[in-house]
Amino acid sequence: MYLSSVTAENFRGFESTHVTLNKGLNLLVGENDAGKTSLIDAVRLVLDTNSAEWVRIKYSDFRTGSTKLKISLKFCGLDARDGGAFAEYLTFEQDEYGVTQTTLHITLTASINETQANNSQGIRTEIRAGTDDEGPHLDRDTRLYLSTTYLKPLRDAENELSAGRMSRLSQLLGSKSSIGGNEQDIDRLITMAVQANQMIKADPSISTAKNSVEKLLEQITFKDTPFAPVIDMLGSKNVVDMSAAEKNSAFKAIVERLTLGLNDTGLSHGLGYSNLLFMAAELMLLTQSGEGFPLLLIEEPEAHLHPQLQMKFIQYLVEEQEGIQCILSTHSPNLASKVSLENIILMNKGQSFPLRRGAT
Repeated sequence: MYLSSVTAENFRGFESTHVTLNKGLNLLVGENDAGKTSLIDAVRLVLDTNSAEWVRIKYSDFRTGSTKLKISLKFCGLDARDGGAFAEYLTFEQDEYGVTQTTLHITLTASINETQANNSQGIRTEIRAGTDDEGPHLDRDTRLYLSTTYLKPLRDAENELSAGRMSRLSQLLGSKSSIGGNEQDIDRLITMAVQANQMIKADPSISTAKNSVEKLLEQITFKDTPFAPVIDMLGSKNVVDMSAAEKNSAFKAIVERLTLGLNDTGLSHGLGYSNLLFMAAELMLLTQSGEGFPLLLIEEPEAHLHPQLQMKFIQYLVEEQEGIQCILSTHSPNLASKVSLENIILMNKGQSFPLRRGAT
């Protein structure tokens, strides 16, 4: 399945714009304020992303003078798995040769409504399937299946790769095609963590500190039976004594404490190589997911990359990333020079001009 077209009405600088996309690589080229970012954001607003950021319609998304906007996406090339995932949302239509094909239409409509109580304004948003915008609402699981991978411009790569809750590295390691899909690997990691924790708790310095706290607690409480403080750490239980939920929680806590870096020498690398590392992790996560819709959105991949690295990166996307649809925006002539005309879409004043054969 791939995103074949995007139609936007009264969305930012788009009065009425229709963009047809390639199944593989799509390179959006144009001057500032041509509509490149707006096109990528239109896709993000309808499909959402698999990052932790919150994406929603704002008042500034409405074209000046408009109180309604609409963004429609059309998907083609659905296989049996896609058909099963979207069974109640599918549309059957004929192509230009009269052949019936299965497609998926998803439309986001938003309107500014005045609230009578305090005369304030609110935005009402709906996401429905079907060509007439009156099909069934998309449920949460369906949108999750369609969520995209998005790399924003001037991203903070080091922070994205640092340890933390729902970090990108923890998602990569926790995917079903990585450690998260192998119960033996999970048990082994938890066992190592438990053993390390037990050694730390048994260390004399830790025991001394705990005893000092216990004595002080006896002096400032009125209980006849004194408290017995316990130092609790991640994975204090043995694996065999853990329930499935406790195992999952312990594994998640372990991988969320890991940080991905370029080496262990302590040297600080520039933003360029940190961004390449981050993009490599994102591509790995996208290819390993195995489920869902493989769409990659990248804004200005040339940010922080010198020309040779730009060309090496785009060459990798062109030659190696089969089965993934990519939409990239750029100002770089280096990237455009490495891509076939079939993959380039010029953006100008809110309109698109694909350079593929037969489209221009």
